Amino acid sequence: MFLRTLFVLLLLQGFQLLGETNLLTNPGFEEVTEKGHPAGWGLSGEPGPRSLDRTVSHSGQYSLKFGPTAYAHSGCLQRFGDIENLQDDYILRGWVKYSQLSQAVTGLQQDALPFVGIWTSLAGGGNSVRFNAFALPPGDSDWRYFEKTFRLKDIRAQIASLAPEKRPKSWAFAIRIRCQPGTLWFDDLEFCRLVKPDRLEATLSSRAYSTDDAQVLATVQAIRATGTTAPPETEIQVQAALWDSHRDTALSTQTLAVAAEPVKISFPLRGLREGIYRLRLEEASGNFQPCELTFTIVNDPFED
Repeated sequence: MFLRTLFVLLLLQGFQLLGETNLLTNPGFEEVTEKGHPAGWGLSGEPGPRSLDRTVSHSGQYSLKFGPTAYAHSGCLQRFGDIENLQDDYILRGWVKYSQLSQAVTGLQQDALPFVGIWTSLAGGGNSVRFNAFALPPGDSDWRYFEKTFRLKDIRAQIASLAPEKRPKSWAFAIRIRCQPGTLWFDDLEFCRLVKPDRLEATLSSRAYSTDDAQVLATVQAIRATGTTAPPETEIQVQAALWDSHRDTALSTQTLAVAAEPVKISFPLRGLREGIYRLRLEEASGNFQPCELTFTIVNDPFED
């Protein structure tokens, strides 16, 4: 018989959208001002390359189109105020279509990829640091989905590396195109805050057990969205179930009260055959996302 003490962290790393709230006004460019501009968007740079296109869209009637641009940029943005308001992780999702997108080098100049993402500005209005979500290959593409997560820790680290006079005072979501001979269309954008959900954290004594092992051991703890443990007086009811993955049936279940202090739980393994098993933890009210860990049972290689 052998028992392992390899501890594997089971941490539900998933994020959820905070109410699925899109922070962008008019993200599909369907609302148009009297001058033919996208309502709710600030305009920057040269107006010539920028337009609303009624002939090409991912959904609805309009998309935001940028034609070929020279050295001066053309763009749209939505401002979010003081840089201190940037307090979360964010996710950007959207659709883009492009034709003859280029990164070619001509002489000393290289065609620049589009910018779409978080743009920060100095007190005087110039750019400080920027975080681009556009990473698609040059050439031609029909409507294509893109997604980018902006981590607050990465943003703060880059800002902290700057000299004080170079650090931003405000931030915005921006689309900016410059030095680009191709044509692009954007549509159906989403820019949302991300927060960690209330979650369960658990450690499992091993990822693999022997048919001769007596039990599987786990330690469970409740973690709030803020990253802090639940208050000591706050208990949640957690159902722990051991499943046979081959038969997709629950072999045994237990209910335990979990709060700030870690709670230990064990399931007997005697008599279980070789195979893949799952330990699933669910909070009774559904306010905590369920988590699940897979482990295996194998023949004891040291058995006589």
